[in-house]
Formats: sequence, structure tokens, C-alpha cells
Amino acid sequence: MSTICKNDLSASDEQSRLLACLPVFCLVLCLFLGASLGPRPAFGQTLELGNLVLDNQQGEITVRFGVRLDELAPLQDVLESGSPVILQSRGSVSGIKTLWFDDTVAEAQWESELRYDALGKRYVMQLPGSSEKLEDVSLARLLQKGWGRVSLVLGPWKTLQPGTNYRLDLQIRMKREDVPAWLKYVVFFKSWDVYPLANYQLDFSY
Repeated sequence: MSTICKNDLSASDEQSRLLACLPVFCLVLCLFLGASLGPRPAFGQTLELGNLVLDNQQGEITVRFGVRLDELAPLQDVLESGSPVILQSRGSVSGIKTLWFDDTVAEAQWESELRYDALGKRYVMQLPGSSEKLEDVSLARLLQKGWGRVSLVLGPWKTLQPGTNYRLDLQIRMKREDVPAWLKYVVFFKSWDVYPLANYQLDFSY
């Protein structure tokens, strides 16, 4: 059996090989860039809801719940590196239909900012609808005070029709606040959430 080695590749062949490798090089470069732009959610990090209740509070569809973190270390690292975070919750109530899309009858959003004051060596939380800030040297204690009992008003209770089946959809996420908008589009495949997005559903009849 004979082996023929070709050592006289033309310049056009070399250019073709380089162009063929270019997409792979760009992909590796993008992956490297994404890996070097700060911490990402670690496996197992989750946002959890506790004591989820939907009821009528003074004529309003109100969702009440508590937010729990299964691990505080990743959040502490982000905060103490100088990056504030936003806890965001989106809730909606829709009528359940079998043939058509569900009709949304009420929805709302809730946001709270959390940051670390390096000078005062304490954590600071801003709750929506309040001009006063919560502060504590203990992150766990502050989270319990501020996010242990969240109330989200979705809309008027009178929009619900008796004898109708409804579905509550609730999303919670925690994201870094200091990420430039342009960077989100450049590195579009990277999640900027400190904890992954969590989705919850609750079906009920009125």
C-alpha cells in the first residue's frame, strides 16, 4: 500500500482552510468571552416560594408569598463585589380555556433592589412603595425582613367571574442591575441572573 503526501497546496487551498476554521474560532472566542464576564448561576441555586396565598384583600386580587434562597454565598459574592441586584416578580391571572388562548384578566410586577454598603459594612434593601430603606449587617436577617413576606396586587377582584376556572402564573428572578444594555445583546447566550428564573402556577376556581 502506498501513501501519497501532498506538500504543494496552493494559496487558494490554504485560504479555504482558514475560512472553514473561522466559524469555529469565533464560537470559541464567544464562549471564552462569556465565561470571563463574571459569575453565573451555579448548579442547584434556586429561588423558592413559601406560603403562597391568593385571596381578596380590600377588593383586590392579591398574591402573598415569601422568597427563600437555598444558598446565600453566590448572592453575597455578587453584592460584595459591588454589583446591586434586583428581585423581580411578575404575576398574572388568566381564565383557563380549552380551545383558545387563556385570557389575562389581571397582572402586575414587583421589584426590589438589594445592594451592599462597603463603607458601612451592611446590606441595604429598597422595597417598592416605600421611601425608607431596610438595612442590616446580616444578609439572612435582611432577606427575611424584606422578602420573607411579599404582597403583589394584581388587579380588582370584581374582574373574576363566578363559576370560572383561572390560573395564576408567577415568575420570580434575581438579576444583576449593573449590566449594560449593549452587553446583553453582544453576549446574548449568557444569563445575567444571579439565580435562575423560577416559574410557578396555581389553578383555582371562583
